[in-house]
Amino acid sequence: MSFDKGFLKKRIPVIFLIYLFFSSELEKIYPNIYAQPVSNGISAVISGFLQRIMAVFGSFSFEKELLLLLICAVIFLLPKIEIPSFVKPVSLFLSVLYIFGESFYLNNSASFVVGDLFMAVLSIIRGLGLFFILIYIFSYLTKFIESDEHVKVNINWSTGKIALILGLVWLPQLISIFPGGYQNDVQAELMQFFGYTNWSDPHPPFFTFLIGCFVFLGNVIGEPTLGLFAYVLFQYLFIVTGVSYSLSYVIKKTESAFLGLVAVICISLTCAYSYYAATVGKDAPYSVFLLLLSVTVWKIIDEMKADDPDRKKLISYSLQFALFSLLASLIRHNGIYIAIPTFLILLLVCRKSKKVVMLLPSAIGIVLFFIVTKALYPALGVEKSMDHLIYTNQLQHTARIYSLYPEEFSEEDLDVLRGVIDLDKLDEYYNPLTSDGIKPIVNLGAPDEAVTKYNKLWLKQLRKHPFVILEASFNVTHGFFAPVAENTENDFSAYFYNSEYPELNFRAPYKLRGIREVYEYLLAVIIRLPGVRLLQNPGIYYWMFIFCSSYVAYRKKRKYLALFMPGIITTLFYLGFPAYYHHPRYSFPLVYALWLYIGVCKYIAKEKTDYEENS
Repeated sequence: MSFDKGFLKKRIPVIFLIYLFFSSELEKIYPNIYAQPVSNGISAVISGFLQRIMAVFGSFSFEKELLLLLICAVIFLLPKIEIPSFVKPVSLFLSVLYIFGESFYLNNSASFVVGDLFMAVLSIIRGLGLFFILIYIFSYLTKFIESDEHVKVNINWSTGKIALILGLVWLPQLISIFPGGYQNDVQAELMQFFGYTNWSDPHPPFFTFLIGCFVFLGNVIGEPTLGLFAYVLFQYLFIVTGVSYSLSYVIKKTESAFLGLVAVICISLTCAYSYYAATVGKDAPYSVFLLLLSVTVWKIIDEMKADDPDRKKLISYSLQFALFSLLASLIRHNGIYIAIPTFLILLLVCRKSKKVVMLLPSAIGIVLFFIVTKALYPALGVEKSMDHLIYTNQLQHTARIYSLYPEEFSEEDLDVLRGVIDLDKLDEYYNPLTSDGIKPIVNLGAPDEAVTKYNKLWLKQLRKHPFVILEASFNVTHGFFAPVAENTENDFSAYFYNSEYPELNFRAPYKLRGIREVYEYLLAVIIRLPGVRLLQNPGIYYWMFIFCSSYVAYRKKRKYLALFMPGIITTLFYLGFPAYYHHPRYSFPLVYALWLYIGVCKYIAKEKTDYEENS
């Protein structure tokens, strides 16, 4: 490698910016830490500036400095690489997301980006450092996608082999938390199933019925615990099989055994997979159904490329689409908002084919969903009570405005708020990091008239304070858009045994407590390992989603973006219906589909290479 002046001129400033990005510590900057200067004028400005420089870059750690120098040395010595045209805008977009996300993570606002001139300049410097890092990462990732693997791994990655590996690797989780993890929502769902509360649709009745049947059978034989474990085992096997089948399909299409090896290792080490496979909850099975839906879309698109598409295959794929879209929608309500646009996009990208009519059976699942939810559920006495979950997110906006500008609310406005929420407790329950905080004080029985009045008030607030409302939403979602929050989610507290309700009195065997304790500490160590820690972070999966979708568009294979519709709609949900700033389960549609997205990119690159060779 030549160390000429041009090389040094270009590389050294980049390395310096990268070093500044890694070495800065924004969490040490708070408005009250600065000593008030005795003097005024320019000397005060200079001394204040130097104080803040010391706050950001003043700490020293030999291990940290050595690591930073090694990182910079590696980047300095990297060979020159071609930068694809889409990489720079993607890197810039994600750098901006990170800088703002970090500010909200540390201070619940954008003050660490636009608080004053010092912070603005520092943000630009740090953003540029991250920008160059991402350029390197995405350029080399593109090179990997578009080249043959240097490491040949001759393994036949069939569904059965992958399922066997994942099933065995995840097995300690299943054993240690016997009879299974148990989320808050499940308690309410089982109370509905056994008649302690009325059936209602905030919790999907289909999922309630599914887990209720297993627990009911356990009660029939006098062991509710076995009933719960039977469902957990059923869910565990479904998730293992669904993930394995999807990954096997990706390997088959890309002919990349090495990609399969990397994926199996990463999935095995990502504790969010194993934990939620053994924990009762709708998020993991819902995401697997969306993953299978995307695989089916891939099958349809590839079949439609043929000069004479196979009629039987198209009908089969259409029925698979209908089944997966129906089950995803019944298990989690927002599935239908993914199924409908995916179906319409699929028709759009396949519209030129003479056999596009063969895709119409795909809509059967959507039609059945509306029949079930609009006709069957009401006939069975299921109560409609979803509205409060929708305007809870609007109330998150109102709560932020109320905390910042209380003087702007007239007595009439306050009366409107009291119609939908316990206003006296708003300060106590409002949490800028989660919209779940104010749910206990929402009036679930608010009449339609009260909700209508509140919606008008919210629209008035939206026009007057659009940026505050944007801040309120981003404050609850920044951890999904950028890997700023360290996520060590593996909640061993999610057990509600010894219930007052006999049907729900699940018991964990005393002999397993020691195994659970050892496994809990072991898992805590594994989760904190550098690579694994990154795999636990929802923001990484969003970044990869943006990279992969941008690559598909860059290669002008936009029809394959139909596979990305679950991720696109999930991203819109992040913005429109924020729940918690970095909880991994809300990002599962992106987490489970990561290797599918990477596989689609590699498949597109392989198609391009094959075409060039044939030409």
